[in-house]
Amino acid sequence: MRPITLEVTDRVKEGDGIATLRFDRSFDVSPGEFGMFWVHGVDEIPMSFAYDDGVTVRGVGEATDAMLSLSEGDTFGVRGPFGTPFDVPDDDVVIVGGGTGMAPVALLTEAASANGADVTTLIGAGTADELVFEERLSRVADVRVATEDGTAGYEGLVTGLLDDVTDEKGAPSNVGSCGPEPMMSAVLDRFDDRPGDVQLCLERYMKCGVGICGSCCIDDTGSPVCSDGPVYRGDELTNGEFGVYHRDGAARKKYF
Repeated sequence: MRPITLEVTDRVKEGDGIATLRFDRSFDVSPGEFGMFWVHGVDEIPMSFAYDDGVTVRGVGEATDAMLSLSEGDTFGVRGPFGTPFDVPDDDVVIVGGGTGMAPVALLTEAASANGADVTTLIGAGTADELVFEERLSRVADVRVATEDGTAGYEGLVTGLLDDVTDEKGAPSNVGSCGPEPMMSAVLDRFDDRPGDVQLCLERYMKCGVGICGSCCIDDTGSPVCSDGPVYRGDELTNGEFGVYHRDGAARKKYF
């Protein structure tokens, strides 16, 4: 599949080193699906859609820094959408997000609310300047925030806030999460008696996006994250690398 050329129609600063790029084409995106975004002359990288016509970028490397330098009228490419998305619940759900995982969390929150679900969304960040989508998601869900330095909301890790919300509301019927893998592993640990009710959106090194090259396959199952995932149920991840390590572009183990 050749990349489709997109033109930036708007750039919105979301936080410290974070911006949303809206573009001139809308895609039929389900929560958790991603595109292979191509920055001309730099690299092609996987990123989750934050809107049908937008992507939210955090500067973490050469390609994302190049995307953050784009402004209205600039162009870049995309292949996709790809991947297996979240199953959208229609009853009660707690959604836990943080860091670069907030794009699929936002789409899942909005889709679950539109599907009639009672949605509680927990947003975690290191500091208040790194929180994204709080106002957007507060329109459709009960949103709580946690910052590690206490500058907004609950002081501490978002998993501590999850414990408080579970004590307050009871155990949810469904759980969804996307963000740093140690965070998602801690979320899954809290529901280890029913991991099949937990959906987790993974990030792995990817090149093809369609399950051919094998660069994103999970140990020990060999499941390609780009096609079987990026969303998995917790009971699909309990006996492999999840929460322990991932592999870089040279297939070397990188421990969390």
